[in-house]
Amino acid sequence: MTSTVPRAAESPRSPRSNVPEFSSDTAKKNLKAKRQHGFIRIVSKFVEAEGTLHLQIIEVRELKPHGRKTASNPYVKCYLLPDSGKKSKRKTKLLSQTLNPVWDEDLHWRLESRVDERNLQISVWDKATKELLGRTTIPMADALAGIDGWLELFDIERGKHDFRVVKIPAVDTFVALYDHTPGCAKEMLLRAGDMLLRVNKDPSKEWTLVENCVTGCQGFVPTSFIAASASLESHAWFFGKIARSKAEKFLNDPRCHHGSFLIRESESSPGQYSLSLRDGDTVRHYRVENYEGGLYKLQGSPTQKFASLPELIAFHGQRKAGLATALREPCPKESAPMASDLTFDTHDQWEVPRTSIKLGKLLGTGQYGEVYSGIFQDSTKVAVKTLKAASANPKDFLAEATIMKKLRHLNIVSLLAVCSVGSPILIIVELLSKGSLLDFLRSDDAKELRIPNLVDMGAQVAAGMAYLESMKFIHRDLAARNVLVGDNNVCKVSDFGLAKLVDSDKGVFKPDEAQQFPVRWTAPEAMAKNRYTIKSDVWSFGVLMMELLTYGTKPYEGMKNKEVVQKLAEGYRMPSPRGCPEGLYKIMMDCWKTNPDERPTFESLVFILEDFFTSGNHNYADPSLLSDEA
Repeated sequence: MTSTVPRAAESPRSPRSNVPEFSSDTAKKNLKAKRQHGFIRIVSKFVEAEGTLHLQIIEVRELKPHGRKTASNPYVKCYLLPDSGKKSKRKTKLLSQTLNPVWDEDLHWRLESRVDERNLQISVWDKATKELLGRTTIPMADALAGIDGWLELFDIERGKHDFRVVKIPAVDTFVALYDHTPGCAKEMLLRAGDMLLRVNKDPSKEWTLVENCVTGCQGFVPTSFIAASASLESHAWFFGKIARSKAEKFLNDPRCHHGSFLIRESESSPGQYSLSLRDGDTVRHYRVENYEGGLYKLQGSPTQKFASLPELIAFHGQRKAGLATALREPCPKESAPMASDLTFDTHDQWEVPRTSIKLGKLLGTGQYGEVYSGIFQDSTKVAVKTLKAASANPKDFLAEATIMKKLRHLNIVSLLAVCSVGSPILIIVELLSKGSLLDFLRSDDAKELRIPNLVDMGAQVAAGMAYLESMKFIHRDLAARNVLVGDNNVCKVSDFGLAKLVDSDKGVFKPDEAQQFPVRWTAPEAMAKNRYTIKSDVWSFGVLMMELLTYGTKPYEGMKNKEVVQKLAEGYRMPSPRGCPEGLYKIMMDCWKTNPDERPTFESLVFILEDFFTSGNHNYADPSLLSDEA
């Protein structure tokens, strides 16, 4: 779960302290000079109208329990001192087995008129051992003035009178976009919003060595999980190059509410941006105009020009200024991208020890054997494909791994590792939570899906296939059973047991005459002439769209395979499913054209399907036509 807490670097005011602030460089040196007790992230705020001091306990990092303990059962206890009767005691809930606890709890006190002489003491305790893990004491004047940042935790004596605010460097920092749990000793814990310094890049470019600006700890993290703090990518509201239809999909997510928003970059015109805003049950779109000198303004808005997009967003977060509503909260992003490797240790090797994999329940049966859920090194959930004895040559099985190693795309299942030493041979791939698309379509969960949801899933499959097309691969077994579904209904093309790299000039693959093929999904020319091209996959995609629109009904239901072949040769095509829009059925019919050259490309299918329900520019709003109510 990603954090929505504002980053320390974005604090509206700098905390005051009687103790000199220290930089991350100094903190790093201090690690060797004295015992480290960890760091605590807090926000203090005095609400004058209520006479109440609010203290938000967000999280703690790098706790160091005594002895050789690798975890603790921490909780936070706070007092307003002096307090002989302990009436001011407040504490958080107890957490278990962690050295990096997250609470995000609000503690508060109604203050008397005279509090200047008091102090706010914050202590972290281990419930099991009754051990004080760290402490800091804040003068009341500082707590009332407001603190938003990280404080160092001290030992029992120093913690009675000291507090020290960690100073985040103002430039050359990076921010964590997602949480990351270390998979090996060389990796480092990340939580969304962490401020980092980049030490250097690993040659693989998939991993980056960073230093936490607060704790001084160093370790490798996935490069795709961080962004320069001065970049647009570092902001939760920036979604990069996505289509308008995808913005609407994100903003119609149940997690979004009135006022949720995002900024997206034009796919066709780099440097051009649009604001997409949830207005009740509607999504409105506003173009952002660019002016000389790097200034920005919403098209038609009566406001002044802004020096940056963050300034524009901040302004419209306070005032509608022509928008349907003020900007309230960034649209939640989908789950973190899959790291390209299981761990940093495996980034330059595909072979992993068999002992590092624990098999779970059987998920299904593939062309070569079974597919199981699994756990890698007791921490990472994976899917494991096994080679069934005598079902295929081990070289053929490993050839599938060789193919998958070359493929990296959001809508393609990622290969993570292999176990080729011993028996059975294992291929380790990412695990998707909802299983195959076919099983998902036939489940109760799919009953909530409407045609726009189904079309979006088809567009995702087309995007994965367009990537295969660009890499000059053909799949040869594209069907709902060979597409996997994850959280937020993300679809990924899988099962590359029949996939082949085609001749770069002719784009044709001719398999062994004895090799079987799935009749109901295979193009007529592939069955008749044993010739496969990417356009053969386009035919199969049309059948997959029929599976989507019929919630997993078997294609050509009621016919035997021999009858299917004969009917197709006579020009028969499956009829339009009930409730299917005419334009959508036309797409399927285009995929089933007899002449392969007349079938669409996957690239064009992505374009058509992504914009199927949002074609045209009519839904770009003009702020000048909307009122700006207070």
